[in-house]
Amino acid sequence: MATSRQDEDDEQRALELNEQAKGLWRTFCDNGEPHSLDEAINLLENGIRITQSDTIARAKCLINVGTFLSDRARLRGSSDDLAASIKRLRQARGMAPPQFRSIALLNLGNSLQEQFNFDRNQEHALDEAIEVYAEGLAGRTTDSDRPKLQNGISAASLSRFSVSDDAADLEQASCFGQLAIDSDVSHPYRSTFLDTLSCALSSLFRLQGDQHKLNQAIEYGKEAFRLAESQGSPNLPLFYTNFAESLLTRSSLRGHAPDLDVAIELLETAMPLFPDDQIHAGYCTLHYARALQHRFERDGDESDITLCVDLLEDLLLRTSPDRRLFAGYQRTLVISLILRTHATGSMNDLDQAVNMLKSEAGRIAGQEAAALSVYQNLGVALLTRFEMRGSYSDLAEARLAYQTALDQEAEGSLDYTLPLIGLANVALRSFQETDAGDELDDAVRLLASLGYALQLRYARNQAPADFDRCIEVCRGALTLSEGLANQPNMFHCLGQLGNAYLQKYQTDVSDKRDVTGLGTAIFYLETAVEKAARHPPAQAMFLNNLGLAYQVLYAQSHDDNDRDLGIAAFRTAMNLDAGSPLLRMTAAYRGLVLVGKMDMVTAADFVDRVVEIMPRLSPRTLRRADQQHMISLFSSIGSYGAAVMLENGRPPIDAVNALEATRGVMNRMLMETRTDVDALRQAGFPDLAERFNTLRDQLGSTAALPLASDPRQTLNWESEAHVVAARDFDAVVGEIQALPGFESFMHPLAEKEMVSLADRASIVMINVSILRSDALIIDSAGVRKLVLPRLRLPDLVEKANAWTEALHCDNSSERRNTIECIRDIQHWLWDAVVQDVHAHLSHGKQEPIRVCWIPVGPLALLPIHAAADPKSDANALDLIVSSYGTTMKELSHAHRKQHPNLDSAAALVIHMAQTPNQLDLKYAADEANAVGAILQRLLTTSVLPAPSKSDVLTHIKNSSIVHFSCHGFADAQDPSASRILLRDWETDPLTVAHIAALHLRGAQFAYLSACHAAVGRAADLLDEGIHLAGAFQIAGFPRVVGTLWQVDDERAMQVAERVYQSLVSDKGGLGFGELADALNAAVKKLRMDTRTIEVGGMTLEIDEDDPFVWAPIIYMGL
Repeated sequence: MATSRQDEDDEQRALELNEQAKGLWRTFCDNGEPHSLDEAINLLENGIRITQSDTIARAKCLINVGTFLSDRARLRGSSDDLAASIKRLRQARGMAPPQFRSIALLNLGNSLQEQFNFDRNQEHALDEAIEVYAEGLAGRTTDSDRPKLQNGISAASLSRFSVSDDAADLEQASCFGQLAIDSDVSHPYRSTFLDTLSCALSSLFRLQGDQHKLNQAIEYGKEAFRLAESQGSPNLPLFYTNFAESLLTRSSLRGHAPDLDVAIELLETAMPLFPDDQIHAGYCTLHYARALQHRFERDGDESDITLCVDLLEDLLLRTSPDRRLFAGYQRTLVISLILRTHATGSMNDLDQAVNMLKSEAGRIAGQEAAALSVYQNLGVALLTRFEMRGSYSDLAEARLAYQTALDQEAEGSLDYTLPLIGLANVALRSFQETDAGDELDDAVRLLASLGYALQLRYARNQAPADFDRCIEVCRGALTLSEGLANQPNMFHCLGQLGNAYLQKYQTDVSDKRDVTGLGTAIFYLETAVEKAARHPPAQAMFLNNLGLAYQVLYAQSHDDNDRDLGIAAFRTAMNLDAGSPLLRMTAAYRGLVLVGKMDMVTAADFVDRVVEIMPRLSPRTLRRADQQHMISLFSSIGSYGAAVMLENGRPPIDAVNALEATRGVMNRMLMETRTDVDALRQAGFPDLAERFNTLRDQLGSTAALPLASDPRQTLNWESEAHVVAARDFDAVVGEIQALPGFESFMHPLAEKEMVSLADRASIVMINVSILRSDALIIDSAGVRKLVLPRLRLPDLVEKANAWTEALHCDNSSERRNTIECIRDIQHWLWDAVVQDVHAHLSHGKQEPIRVCWIPVGPLALLPIHAAADPKSDANALDLIVSSYGTTMKELSHAHRKQHPNLDSAAALVIHMAQTPNQLDLKYAADEANAVGAILQRLLTTSVLPAPSKSDVLTHIKNSSIVHFSCHGFADAQDPSASRILLRDWETDPLTVAHIAALHLRGAQFAYLSACHAAVGRAADLLDEGIHLAGAFQIAGFPRVVGTLWQVDDERAMQVAERVYQSLVSDKGGLGFGELADALNAAVKKLRMDTRTIEVGGMTLEIDEDDPFVWAPIIYMGL
């Protein structure tokens, strides 16, 4: 009896504790005080401990403690509280009497839903929740609990759709949501039921496109939050948020401004009502960020997109990656970053977006529903970055991303069109870059960007039907755009119409005097420029095309007003800081052409901007192949710009700076990474110096070489690692330049620094342009110009083409023609260049002068040092000790290493007497042995016969002197692939790119006794100095001997042996400072040798030497 009495007392005590706990919970609901909730949970746990397993009191305590733990889990973000909640409610489910079973099942289902909210990988929790709710509906339930259970199934099905992408889940959510609101119009939780159904209908709209469902969703959402307001519901801020989401959806469709404004007002009201650490607070902030995105697109206020980015970055910092909303925060941030890039041109934003999306793509592998949005956004970001920076790996990866997104979605769905359009845009850009017709046909086949695709196909095939269909599609797109929210694509549609009419006028072979179509093009392009005012990257494109349209019109009208309007358009595009460097440079180039000789002051202004923009055109963030492509687009702009400066009366140093800014760009960036930072350490900044060196080494190991993975097949992280390293490197350089005394760190050379380089030889830059030609002379007297009136660009192009053709056709039967061609060039070089320069610098003195030639453009193909006077026996070889350079910066880089320490030096001599699938070099071994014998008297020397690439790279690291006697190859398509032919050249060649990636601190002298070692054959990259000799200089060798064309291996051996013998001093040292003289003497001897022939055992002298034999060998350096 005592035990029974005790049990009754415990049960009564438990019921009292339960009532006290409920009171505390209500206090928590009213004022949000966490301690009230904590106390309530503690009271219920005490009640559970003192009750038997089959009592009503225990059931009540289990149900309520499970419910309160779920509330605390939401409040604190505590997965432990949530696990405890589910455990207690499962216990209640197993023992609750029938009258309490439905409420136990309801609360268990709610906690299981919350488990999924905490971790989206817990999809099984939703399955169990739906089963639990259904079990409650199948059993004994009250009129009050039935709609709650129906709403539970609706809400859980809606959540499951977010991961399953199964339309059946949405249909179930809509069906049970409707049952819930129909069951009892006066139910106290009706506002919750209405809100759930509203969310389900809004999701159905996004899946099916039925606008009636969206309107229903908005009506139910409005009723939900108004009812909640009248009830003082704690869920009111969540209802505000959900209703705002539906309004945002309708606003994005219809462009109905009040919808967006009301949504923002509701979200701003809701945000402060959520506790900071509640999941729903993040959900509300997420939608507020999306609303700010929409308003930014509508109004163009940068503060909106900046606040949006700040909010999302803060959310990500405070959210664990495994939480449900983390992916949503990240994807919305990515879109915001892309939008901000479109407005500001910020590459940092774009790089961050790509990085985040690639990370997310790796994280969601196998999750089809999430993959669509991730890969779609990644495609957008990569294609945008390609347009801004020009990396072909980005274009290839954009194709892969869009295709992957397309593979996730059913054809015909609303979401299917987005990656389809992206894929077509990739095909169009690929066509523009490669002129591959199949890419263009793919774009048309994909039915995306159809107007542009048809325009390009019309230009290619000139089929009128393509143009007519293009205009029809573009006008249809314009009409559609006018009905969309904020008219987001209107400027694209207008610009496309303008481009189409411009293309038609340029392509049509009919009477050009009818400029009606051109006027239509100008109208649409001017309107597009106006509409794109808040989108500088797009505006730069339309301004370029508008300027081009006026340029075409001016060619017909000869009206100065048309010319001035074209120049104004190009100037505006050029000055758009947020525009892509490619478009800005294009505008500057076209503006210079349009200005012509009519206004040199304006032309000089354009050149000033070219000097500023050019380094951004091919930034460190691009890999070598992409840098080559971008620079090749504007190969002659530097020489023309320098001529403009001189024609305008600007100081010669301005012309030199124009050439320096636009030539040798790729090599300059590599040289900058080799900058010595010992002075930084000595100034007390060792950490900064270490960061500089670490990033430099990282860049040097990645920038020059191809990607290890194919971006067409898989997303790679190499490109992102390179982008991050390049960006960090530039940031470190900025930090160094901000230090006192380091303001000029890695800046272009000042005039004083240039003059100091000319202490032993005059440096002469030969600039040729259609405007004028000049020798820009740098010596102890300063920088000055010498006009070269007989040096004309058409003549130079003719000579260079003739020489290139002669070399291409050269063989034993054609050798006489080759020799006659080069003799003609020798005479022309004397008359056009060397005669005047020598007369100016020699001042009538008889002794040879020293000149370091920096030839510009096609002059780099020709042997200035071998110029000969056709009227006498005078030859530049006798009058001038010549050397060569590519730029002043490159000469400066080499000059810093002009004082060798050979105490621990070593030499490496390499020869390839036999090379796979090449002619044997009979004298290569003899040359190597002779050179090796000379060097071995002075320093440790290794002779490597027939080495592999890896052998060379291993030995070269510790070598101060390297000598190659082998075949060389200059690649005219990709100069970075020019190579030295070693044993494994067919499978693993030693290329310019590999050599330039080296950083050899002890290097001093490289002798390349190989064909074509000091010349590039890519016509658009001649000013870059991308050849084997240049690569060895970048790697660290300040002095390099190379060749301009093919050489006879016996003659090459003779020259090499004489050069090394001349370098050895009487004291047993190496006179590197005499290299130019040594080579000059050796080549002069060879020249005289070619004037003798052996006939019948007798040596006979002939009148003419053979410049094909002696003229190709040159010295690069000071």
